[in-house]
Amino acid sequence: MNTIFIPVYPKPSGANVTRLDVDFNDFDPHNGIKFSVVLKNPQDLSLDRTYTCMYGDDWQDWPSEQTAEADYNYVKKVVLDNLGYTEAIAPFITTQPVDQKVIDGQPAQFSVVASGDSPLNYQWVKNGTAIEGATSPVYSINSAGTGDLGSYNVQINNPVSSIVSSYASLNFFQAPTITSQPQNLNLTVSGFGVLNVGVMGDQPLTLQWSKDNETIIGASGSSLMIADVKFSDSGSYFVAASNVAGSVQSDFAIVTVTEPTPPLPPEPMPTGIMP
Repeated sequence: MNTIFIPVYPKPSGANVTRLDVDFNDFDPHNGIKFSVVLKNPQDLSLDRTYTCMYGDDWQDWPSEQTAEADYNYVKKVVLDNLGYTEAIAPFITTQPVDQKVIDGQPAQFSVVASGDSPLNYQWVKNGTAIEGATSPVYSINSAGTGDLGSYNVQINNPVSSIVSSYASLNFFQAPTITSQPQNLNLTVSGFGVLNVGVMGDQPLTLQWSKDNETIIGASGSSLMIADVKFSDSGSYFVAASNVAGSVQSDFAIVTVTEPTPPLPPEPMPTGIMP
């Protein structure tokens, strides 16, 4: 650790100092530490340089765990106590906005959780443009439409500095659509056949096959196998697909069942010819 940066509140009198840049060496808890502090203003310009040397008892409370974080916090306290500044806490985000997927016309909401010194100011942005009036930790859309789809983030600032959240997108759930229809089948008794459908849409996606407008129990996949075919399997089949955004029904597929073609009888042996 050679340099630490400490945002601070300006003193009631004196230069407008908003950050201390601390450079130090002789990092020894037994003999003390010598460090120099550069005073910076909001435009990041140097205002002054202060040299301080600490020895002896000032280091008797040196953190025993000797972690980088403990060292940083202790050095920061020594600098602030000696120079009489109060640390200012810049905004930081603890919970980022997350992607939202809603049904067209339904509400949508983005939120962020941030900490830091007050006041924290918020400005939500859509596709790079600030949203007028969207200046709270939560941004709500009462009825999401096509014009609301896009990428959102939020800018947060306080008197110390500013921070920008990660991006989160708003999209609609995709209602199911049929990409390939089930086809008619000509089957024979005791044979088998398969009806297939292609469906696209957001999960969870539910499929249900029906025959002659009656639900087929347990038939909820993209394929329907008809095994050990009987005459009663003849009929009109379709499949319905649904999710939170809507539903769709396939075309009808007609299944026809006939008797298998009997084998041809063997040809008779020629007569009058001796083997």
